[in-house]
This record gives sequence, C-alpha cells and structure tokens, in this order.
Amino acid sequence: MAASEPSPNKAGFSFPARFGIALGAAGVVSVPLSLGVTVIDRSVTQFANGSAPSLRKAMASGVRNVFRSPVTCFMGLDNRAVFGVYGMTYATKNGVNESCKEYVLEGSPNPNPNPNPQPC
Repeated sequence: MAASEPSPNKAGFSFPARFGIALGAAGVVSVPLSLGVTVIDRSVTQFANGSAPSLRKAMASGVRNVFRSPVTCFMGLDNRAVFGVYGMTYATKNGVNESCKEYVLEGSPNPNPNPNPQPC
C-alpha cells in the first residue's frame, strides 16, 4: 500500500469513511440525549419557580411534549444549545479516537504499535 493511500480497517473502510461515520454517530446520539436533558432542565426550572405543581407532573408534561411535537421541541433554542454542546463533545471524542487508531498513537488498540508513540 502506498504511503498516500488511506489504510482500510478490518471492515474495509478507509480513514475518511470511518471519520465520517464517527462524526455522524456523534450527531445521532446527541439528538435524544439533548431532548432528555432539556426536558429535565425545563421540568426542574418549572418546579423551582412554582409554575408546575410537582416535578413529576412537569417531567410528564415535558415528555408528552417531546412525543407530540418532536421537531418543535428539538428546534427550541435551549435544546439546540444542549445539542450543540453534546454533539461537538462527542464528535471531538470520536474524531480523536479514529485519528489515534489511524496514526497508531499511544493508547490506541492497534496490535502493531509505533516504536515511538506520541501521547494522544
């Protein structure tokens, strides 16, 4: 394999493909996570300021809203902020992991480690 060619992994995917999959997975995982965090945050805020009679009722109302109108809930400013934070955090983590695997850096699960590994 020439030095300029991307190295495929065991499944046959090149580094750019694995990197893209890792970024896509970060985005997919961040959607339900951000919705859940936003529902909990709104519920606690509503209960604390007295606009909800109990935390349980506020949580039930929030979950009901997510199932009734998921797009509206997802497009809320507070949810988009949470999604951005979690999405970028997971994308960074997944991208660094794939890069470490590709370039055989210390801590990567590669059976043929580089004799002079760089810290990752």
